Amino acid sequence: MQVSLLWLQLGALLAYLGVTWQEYRRVRLQRVPTRRQLLPLGTLAVALHGAALFPQLILPSGALNLNLGLSLSLFAWIVALVLLIASAWRPLAILGLGVMPAAAVVLLGQALFSGGPTVPIRVTDNPLLFGHILVSTTAYALLTLAAGQGVLLWIQDRSLRLKRFGPSFRLLPPLQDMEEVLFQIIWTGFVLLSLSLLSATLFADRIFGRPFVWDHHTVLSLVAWLVFAILLLGRARWGWRARTAVGWTLSGYGIILLAYFGVKIVLEFILQRPS
Repeated sequence: MQVSLLWLQLGALLAYLGVTWQEYRRVRLQRVPTRRQLLPLGTLAVALHGAALFPQLILPSGALNLNLGLSLSLFAWIVALVLLIASAWRPLAILGLGVMPAAAVVLLGQALFSGGPTVPIRVTDNPLLFGHILVSTTAYALLTLAAGQGVLLWIQDRSLRLKRFGPSFRLLPPLQDMEEVLFQIIWTGFVLLSLSLLSATLFADRIFGRPFVWDHHTVLSLVAWLVFAILLLGRARWGWRARTAVGWTLSGYGIILLAYFGVKIVLEFILQRPS
């Protein structure tokens, strides 16, 4: 790996850890993390991460190398980027306590275990494929934030039920506001996930260069879509709240992770293993 890439990765890693430390200190002082603390170092971290990632991601032929390591790094980068953008409109800065250190761990793993198989995917002459990848990854990133928001909502709901109002409870917005933000994120992610599945179904020949097939990734993605569809229907028709919403959110997100990263692990490291 080039020395310049190593320096970029080191800078991004330190920036990710720096913003994590800033937010952790505010929580220890029982102050709510805000976008004012998240944005400066968070933006620097995302910029350096992207500068280190894309030269490895884009092959000289113009294709994307979406092996497992680079896919994880791209996913972490997009989640961090979406968090920075979304926190400008919604009180999501506290999610940086989970997103930023997770991105740092993924980046460190990529730096220490660089290499792996090349999985080229040509997008320069296939804008539909590029759009599909972009929409899918953004949907996964939003649903990742929804899962984080769901965990915070579960902590808050549990504190209310047990009547234990510790520091973590006092740092969070009111329960109703937390639920509203959760479902706003889920709705946005659900729409993008729907577009991703629809495009993969209707334009399979133009996107993937083959007819539509029911593979593991497609089936699991559809199951996750159904889970989120039932959750949104339950919210609209039966007023599902807190614990029910969190359970369905985390279940759907777990299936999403299995659909993409689980399938990639099997394809790259199990099926490719020499007998």
